[in-house]
Amino acid sequence: MFECIDLAKKVSKSDLSILIRGESGTGKELIAQSIHNNSNRKNQPFIAVNCAAVPENLLESQLFGYDKGTFTGGLKDGKQGLFELANNGTIFLDEIGDMPLELQTKLLRVLQEKQIMPVGSHNVINIDVRIISATNKNLEQMIDNSQFREDLYYRLNTIPINIPPLRERKEDILIIMEDLINKKLVITPEAKKLIQNYMWKGNIRELQNVTSYLNIMCEDIVLEKDLPPNLRSSDNKNTSLKLKYSKNDILNILEILILNKESDVGIGRGLILKALLDKNLQITEGKIKKIFEYLKKEELIIC
Repeated sequence: MFECIDLAKKVSKSDLSILIRGESGTGKELIAQSIHNNSNRKNQPFIAVNCAAVPENLLESQLFGYDKGTFTGGLKDGKQGLFELANNGTIFLDEIGDMPLELQTKLLRVLQEKQIMPVGSHNVINIDVRIISATNKNLEQMIDNSQFREDLYYRLNTIPINIPPLRERKEDILIIMEDLINKKLVITPEAKKLIQNYMWKGNIRELQNVTSYLNIMCEDIVLEKDLPPNLRSSDNKNTSLKLKYSKNDILNILEILILNKESDVGIGRGLILKALLDKNLQITEGKIKKIFEYLKKEELIIC
């Protein structure tokens, strides 16, 4: 996660488009807000819209606004869209993979021309907006299935930021929890172990919920028995014994190592990461490091 934060700080001063990828609940909007807050646009609007939460027939007018008399029951004088409201600032398009194809074409025009056209109008409006988008979907697969425009993908993905799920960054779990939990509460080592072993499928959002639960239920010490039942389950207690990486992740890394074994140049995690990205495989450098540790432990590689 610290790699993501460092990257976010570096890119905040530019106006290039950013695509943030990660599972639901990993904190994609927090990263987007952080980029805006550290940018030259920090005193201008930051507007977030969830493309999956707005009905398809309303999303265009939400983004680009509409002219007067366009809709029955609409505002008499029309309405500004979110792009116009975000002018000189940042707009965050969450769940961009859910945007309809027809609207993707219009978004591409915004990126190319820096202009919008409200629904029902023939007049264009010049805008200066930085676009940060996010998704938990496999956009490359959607492109192959003709569900997402390839040209739009490359426009949005100028700077990619990949947020690993919480279960792949165990070292962050207690740091985040201790920042959220009531300062008078002390978590016992046994409870900490269960918290770190838990898979956190809901990521930071689920961690926030558990922390809120503990803040209400505990007065001074957080014992193992104080944790929610799912954290105390036998499955969770055995999580540390299970392999936390998919077979495909391991096989892909082994394949790259084998292909480079006769090269005079050594191959490090950075080169492996580049080789994986060239194959459109999303994996973090931290995850590569942990897979290396697993491979060494199992004596599958010698370093």
